[in-house]
Amino acid sequence: MATEDPTRQAPKKPIKDSVSNLVGLSSVLDLTFRLVGGVFVGGVMGYLLDRWLHTDPIFTLILGALGFVAGITTVVRRLSQQEKREEKERDGG
Repeated sequence: MATEDPTRQAPKKPIKDSVSNLVGLSSVLDLTFRLVGGVFVGGVMGYLLDRWLHTDPIFTLILGALGFVAGITTVVRRLSQQEKREEKERDGG
């Protein structure tokens, strides 16, 4: 019966793959927080403006929608920059 050598270590995953996965995860989380943050900040500003002016939640809706548009714009811009960067790396630049 063959026994395994106790001094032999199990093969380790390449560090590069782990780092690549963490970078991808941080990018996704960053984009999520940017999108949600835009809606949140716009909504809170609208809510405070509605309370100050004693109006219906019209400013909450308007500024929340503007925050959503700003968040989407930021996400699209960030993804296009990331795509250009990856394309440049693939081309050897």
